[in-house]
Amino acid sequence: MPERDVAAKALIEASDKYGLDNLKLAAELTYVQIFEITVDNVADTILYSDAKNCGEFKKAALKFLTEHTDEEVEKRSIGKLYQSESLTNELILAMSKRSKST
Repeated sequence: MPERDVAAKALIEASDKYGLDNLKLAAELTYVQIFEITVDNVADTILYSDAKNCGEFKKAALKFLTEHTDEEVEKRSIGKLYQSESLTNELILAMSKRSKST
């Protein structure tokens, strides 16, 4: 993982721990801009953003996932997301919105 990703995650986690919501949101928005979501890391990205309650980061990862669903299904890398009922529901909702917009 690149050093900037480690630093961004550390800032998100520290601001979350100490209740610095504005700093956490700023760090999260910056992370969304610098982090490259890929087919290989999207599942872990969604799990991380869900665990840390990073709505914008999660939104970006879900958007990526809905745009690359076929690749993800082939790789079966999203299987771990189905362990969480709430994430499964979010995935279904995101897929539903995607199919309505196309």
